[in-house]
Amino acid sequence: MDTAIVEHNAPLAALTSFHIGGPAETLAWPAAQEQLAGYLRSGEVSLILGGGSNLLVSDRGVRGVTLGLAKGFSEIRFTPAPAGIVTAHVQGGAQLGRLVAEAYKRSLSGLEFAMGIPGTVGGALIMNAGARDNEMKDIADSVTVMTPDGKMVEMKKAECGFGYRSSSFPKGSVIVDCALKLKEGVKEEIHIKMRKNQLARKASQPLDLPSAGSVYKNPPGEYAGHLLETAGMKGYTVGGARVAEKHANFIVNLGWARAADVVAVMEEAERRVYSAFGVKLEREIRLAGEF
Repeated sequence: MDTAIVEHNAPLAALTSFHIGGPAETLAWPAAQEQLAGYLRSGEVSLILGGGSNLLVSDRGVRGVTLGLAKGFSEIRFTPAPAGIVTAHVQGGAQLGRLVAEAYKRSLSGLEFAMGIPGTVGGALIMNAGARDNEMKDIADSVTVMTPDGKMVEMKKAECGFGYRSSSFPKGSVIVDCALKLKEGVKEEIHIKMRKNQLARKASQPLDLPSAGSVYKNPPGEYAGHLLETAGMKGYTVGGARVAEKHANFIVNLGWARAADVVAVMEEAERRVYSAFGVKLEREIRLAGEF
């Protein structure tokens, strides 16, 4: 069994799409299920780090143990099933972009919507990531998690509680593996859909500066970006954090932003939207560490 990689006072900013935040007191990269179970049973785990794509780490960093999955739990394999269906068996630490590319190489359809979505497959399942009217729940068949007591539990799709940018996996559990159902398709048609989604993403989102993706979930019957724009938040800046001009539901890092800057922008955004519309925005970004 390979040895887990352990780092102390390890910088986390570069491991997040925001490029913001202090160090992890301990950053561990388990290489096997037994090691992962040991860390979870210890009760010292403060943060499960996937791709860091919807995460804001405190300027003070994160105490305790931060578990990274990308180095030891990133295997992808495909097995054919009847009627042109192919099952993708994917470990939770695998990058979603890599899975999209591997599926495309095999002319497998079902992941076109995920083109350009950052992060890991595990994180995408937890958030039920989606775009263009498709979500991870549309292709999920089963998800295997490790609970805080180190036990492996396989959950069928109906047990995962998928909702809008949400799921109901056991608290403190880690997604170790999943089975995703894809379909054999025509490569050229898959490419057209992927390219269309990529261009739409580029046209509507500020991809030129670091961000953590959409800051808020869309309230029922409304778009968070529209509420924020109407409330005058576009361009609002604190320190190095700014509400994007291209899309008001994105906060970008101008290059010198601190986590405190981002939080200050969010608090002002939430205050303005509630004052103008009586709507309490629900954050999609997760905060880690002390704020």
